[in-house]
Amino acid sequence: MLLRVHVIAWLAMGRLVCWSEAVKVDTLFQRIYETCKNPGPQEKVASLTHCSAKCNAAKQECLGFCYSRSTKLCVLHKPYSLYSSNHIDVVMTYIYHSGGLPHAIAYSNCRAWGGYLAVPANWNEAYNIRSVSNWAENLWLGLDAIDRNGQVVTSGPYSDYGGQSVRYLDWKSEQPDNLQRHEQCLEIWAGYFNDASCDLARPYVCQSCAPYSRVSLPDSSYPSDYKCYRKIR
Repeated sequence: MLLRVHVIAWLAMGRLVCWSEAVKVDTLFQRIYETCKNPGPQEKVASLTHCSAKCNAAKQECLGFCYSRSTKLCVLHKPYSLYSSNHIDVVMTYIYHSGGLPHAIAYSNCRAWGGYLAVPANWNEAYNIRSVSNWAENLWLGLDAIDRNGQVVTSGPYSDYGGQSVRYLDWKSEQPDNLQRHEQCLEIWAGYFNDASCDLARPYVCQSCAPYSRVSLPDSSYPSDYKCYRKIR
């Protein structure tokens, strides 16, 4: 689990796109959109994290995406015609589940998806997790103190990176207040960590780290901040 937490690159699933600085941005992006094969929705999003989350939510309807930091434009694709490159990036990505579930079931669902219940390693990651959830008031974290006498560790069995020590804990004021007894699971509550009963139904965010192939842009005139990635199957 520590590996998942610390390998962070706000990139995501692959796609192919184009750019020319001499062209008006709106016109240019339309041309990019038309150039790519099997394009999906295009819209402005806050970050690569959001673009990646939208691709994950689309499941098989999205096998890659392109994102521009300067314009915030994100386009999802089914990149059947895109060629993988030799450049491989490890990508941290998230998917938000708005349906509230108990902590143990939320954890199991994330593992079934191939990820883990989200564990932020610092303030920036906590911010990204919250932003992907559209600032949900409460979100389960992959952290608990079950049978630990108040010591917070990563959730899950030892064989699956559970029981690992935690370096980042940003507690809400006057919290934790019942960690050793009835509130042994951790959530993000109003932007800070809080102890809560593990049986409560909360929305949650799954995170995963996976390798993606960076797709080369077809023209060197395209801005360097426009990045496209294809999922490695």
